[in-house]
Amino acid sequence: EPYLESTIRFLKRKDTKFDYHGLSSLKGMKIGTVRNYAYGKEFSEASDINTVSERNLIQNLLKLTQHRIDLTLDDELVSISVSAANIPDTKKLWPISMRPSTP
Repeated sequence: EPYLESTIRFLKRKDTKFDYHGLSSLKGMKIGTVRNYAYGKEFSEASDINTVSERNLIQNLLKLTQHRIDLTLDDELVSISVSAANIPDTKKLWPISMRPSTP
């Protein structure tokens, strides 16, 4: 039995209109990633996704609040903890489900 389970989620600014409908919905967006982090084979090998790599999640969250990237993604529990502890404008961020929503 697992000790803990979590989910990788995209984070966006609350003022950004975006719904995840699969990897194709990321086309044209600038996505902040963390170097040497495992996002899954499909995401990592997608050639039409524009990613910007940083050393850690904090840098991506700051870029997100400054409108320098459109989305970032990380473990949901880590994102909540890191943003609450390090980002003054954390209330401006919003998690997005990675499961495609139905139209």
